[in-house]
Amino acid sequence: MGKNNPIVGVQLDRSSGIPLYSQLYQSLKKMIQNQELPPGQKLPPIRKIAGDLKINNSTVVQALEVLGREGLVYKHVGRGTFVSTALESFNEESSGAEIYDFSSLSPSPQLFPVREFKAALNHVLDYYGGEALSYQSHKGYQPLRTKMASFLHQEGIDVSPDFIQVISGGQQGIDIAAKVLLAQGETIFLEEPTYPGSLLTFQSRGARIIHIPINRSGLDFVELEKRLLDFRPRLIYVMTKLQNPTGYSYTREQKERLLQLAYKYNFYILEDDYLSLLDYRTYNQREPSLKALDRWDRVILLKSFSKVLMPGLRLGFAVLPEELQEKFLEGKYATDISSSGLLQMALYFYLKDDSWEKHLDAIREEFQARYKLVKKFLEKLKPLLYYHDPRGGLFFWVRVNRGGSSENLGRISRKKGTPIAPGSSFFAGMQNSPWFRLSFATGDKENLEKGLLVLEETLREFQYGENLNIEEEKGPIL
Repeated sequence: MGKNNPIVGVQLDRSSGIPLYSQLYQSLKKMIQNQELPPGQKLPPIRKIAGDLKINNSTVVQALEVLGREGLVYKHVGRGTFVSTALESFNEESSGAEIYDFSSLSPSPQLFPVREFKAALNHVLDYYGGEALSYQSHKGYQPLRTKMASFLHQEGIDVSPDFIQVISGGQQGIDIAAKVLLAQGETIFLEEPTYPGSLLTFQSRGARIIHIPINRSGLDFVELEKRLLDFRPRLIYVMTKLQNPTGYSYTREQKERLLQLAYKYNFYILEDDYLSLLDYRTYNQREPSLKALDRWDRVILLKSFSKVLMPGLRLGFAVLPEELQEKFLEGKYATDISSSGLLQMALYFYLKDDSWEKHLDAIREEFQARYKLVKKFLEKLKPLLYYHDPRGGLFFWVRVNRGGSSENLGRISRKKGTPIAPGSSFFAGMQNSPWFRLSFATGDKENLEKGLLVLEETLREFQYGENLNIEEEKGPIL
């Protein structure tokens, strides 16, 4: 792109209440729509964009992740990130009104506990005044970390508040772990498919990335142990509960086995727990987290409440091995000194009032009702589709059975106002995949029902109109 790189001209307003990643996403999306960034165009490296705009790598990663979910860009391992070549007629396809966004994992703002959190904010400002607007300890607000330690104890994780680091969201936790543990060229293992924000982050660190397939019970251990003989990873990044995008959850046996390998081969595990609070199974059916089983202190646990409280809160927690305490703290300090003191204090007072558990129950009930509705829809279309039942979370992992590309399906569904998240967003270097992620997180139940009716029509048109000559596949391929 050289001297004509239009991204250099992006203007970001740091005084705005809009997050920088969202501003960057909107600017890049507009450039793609206007073909200032034409189909097939390679984007500059993440570090280059971040340097030119004077922002963090993680901000760029978040913006590209959203663009990827919408099918506007795709990544190719070893080559970079490109504007999708399936967007020649993007403006025409996007001209209709959106009915329901099946690609988004951002919960509807109507579900946020605005009144209760406003009360917590007002209490902090009234009680602490200007002190609430000053920097907190680099590790985070002590009472909040103590509250979090108590919460983790209920999940079978006994940890001192001193080993808990407040972070500005789960994405920052991934970024700091990469900064602390991965020098240029060091090896990390990732699940495949995986969360695209993590892949972009590790690529931006210049890490050598090895992909390990996953199935419904966890990692493919035959492939994992084979790779461990050839490589010595510094880190493995996993989502052991309701993995994004598959919804798979590791069995206890798989977790124990992974911990044993971490001890044997001396690597750390970055466990990203962003959704376990939306497990719809009964309490005695739920498996402990990897961290709860970690007797060798090999697990860094990232915990976030964004999907059940407010995504824009941008607060999360890292539970750290003793050996990594100081390095992680230094990495956090170098990134943003400390997370918002006002929001930390407000979150503490909100969590201190146990009414937040009533909110959590209400959120679970709402999303479980949506989960059942979408599952019923998928059951009806089973001859056309295969799907994994996650028994929790905010999405299903679905495969088109009669062949064809979910990218093509995504173009049609976007045109009709019901965008999906094509599978290529989650596989390294894959531009065509029969898989897609179907989310029910956003909007309300009424719009979800309307969206499903339109999506059913789209799927039948796509399958029977274009793919009758392709023999139906049988069973899952993951």
